[in-house]
Amino acid sequence: MSFILGQTQPFDFCLRHTYINHFIYMNKLTFFNILFFFTTLSYGQQTESVLFPSDGYRLTPFQTEKINVLLNEKDCEHCFVSLSGHTDSDASDDYNIALSQKRIRAVKDYLAKNHPCYSIKSEKAFGEQKPIEKNTEEKSKAKNRRVEITLLCNTIEQKKEPEERLTDVWPLISQHAKEPKVFTLDGSDGGTFNLSNGAKMYVAPNTFPSGQVNLNVSECNTIGDAFTYGLTTQSNRTGEGLQSQGMYKLRAFRNGRLLPNLKANDITIYIPIEAPDFQTFDAKQEGKYVTWNARETSKEKYIDPRAGLLRLMGGDIRNDNRIFQCNLFWCGIRSFFSRKYSATRYVDIYNYNLSSKDFTDLYEIYQKELNKEFESAKALSDFLVDNDYETVRAKMNELIPDFENTQFFAMAMPNYSWVNCDRFTGRKDLTTIEIDESFAPEKDMRLYFDKLFCVMGPNAGSSKSKKTKFSSIPIGELVTLVIIKKVNDVLMMSKEQFKVGEKPVIDFKTIKSQDLEETF
Repeated sequence: MSFILGQTQPFDFCLRHTYINHFIYMNKLTFFNILFFFTTLSYGQQTESVLFPSDGYRLTPFQTEKINVLLNEKDCEHCFVSLSGHTDSDASDDYNIALSQKRIRAVKDYLAKNHPCYSIKSEKAFGEQKPIEKNTEEKSKAKNRRVEITLLCNTIEQKKEPEERLTDVWPLISQHAKEPKVFTLDGSDGGTFNLSNGAKMYVAPNTFPSGQVNLNVSECNTIGDAFTYGLTTQSNRTGEGLQSQGMYKLRAFRNGRLLPNLKANDITIYIPIEAPDFQTFDAKQEGKYVTWNARETSKEKYIDPRAGLLRLMGGDIRNDNRIFQCNLFWCGIRSFFSRKYSATRYVDIYNYNLSSKDFTDLYEIYQKELNKEFESAKALSDFLVDNDYETVRAKMNELIPDFENTQFFAMAMPNYSWVNCDRFTGRKDLTTIEIDESFAPEKDMRLYFDKLFCVMGPNAGSSKSKKTKFSSIPIGELVTLVIIKKVNDVLMMSKEQFKVGEKPVIDFKTIKSQDLEETF
């Protein structure tokens, strides 16, 4: 038994060793089979034979059309070709190798001229070594006189996302803009009207023909207003962001029809400001966005009503070098005994007040409040003459809330375009923000400042790049980047708050049209 066992042990060992080697071999074979399978799956392969006449290497129109059919429908960015040249057996091996090389050269020249984006991975001249038919009959030989074009394409890479079909988002955004305020007036009377945030609008008499006029006023006082109106606060000249105190646009209608455009200085909007460094900017349309051109500073006015009242009441009011305020005892006696002198003095003061910038500004800004007490400009002028400063001051504070603490910027509305009360931020530490999203006119891409009423649009020329740039942005400011687009009828928004100097994250989410109301 031991002998038998001793004989079988080496046999079992060898058998096991053979099985193990076979197992390893099979696993390797399986691995390469799988690799080949996925490679074949990844790369689609097509082959076309271009045929040549006996002892010839010129392409005929029929054969070039076969090349075009093979290559025209493919994305050459993810494809390449391999060329192999062949002949029949009618000549020597060396001659046939040279002839197959000439045939390859003819195909390469055609590809370079008509399909230059395809790269040639390999080329091999086989001569008569690899026939596909026996070289016994002319019909069979004709099939061997060929160049095989093998087209390999990476089918996985070619599976791209569906092409973006953009739809204009601006009609969706603008439909959420707030309705303009409507003021009804008689065109010959004019008047003063209260706007939002303490602003006033003065319409001079006879600005419009006599009869009822509906004056529509669109006001942009918040970031949300700028969003729905499609506005920025960006200088057209310098590209810098401007800090807005309010943007306004007027339309005047009679019987539903738009009246002719306004004339300069017919209508003035007085906007509360905290410093005298604001300017008037007129709108300039830049594609989908409005930017701003600074108006001549000589046409602008900074108004402090309290300071104007002080000048009116201070005893230094002169017209044609005559002092109207009568502080001397004998001046009072003379006025008491001489009605002519007193009447003349009152007329002079009234005429002076009507021509005084301080009086005109006071009455235009606060006409609505002052008319509760004084029925006309003359009645107000009489009150100023008949009372001392403290009495007048007390009456102004009674009629006008926060009279002593409000300053205004006077902005003429010379046409029906947007007009902006703005100032430069004065920041010098500016940078450029680049984001990984291409710009298109159908999209809305704007940068909104969190602490300033400032909105920036993308740089001109951004639509030609895969990235979008915003220039002249103050470093360290907290901003919100909002991008809205409609792709293949799906509305999407990316809204990202970040500090300038950091890289914003673009993260689109599907939204509904009504969600735009909640953007700001």
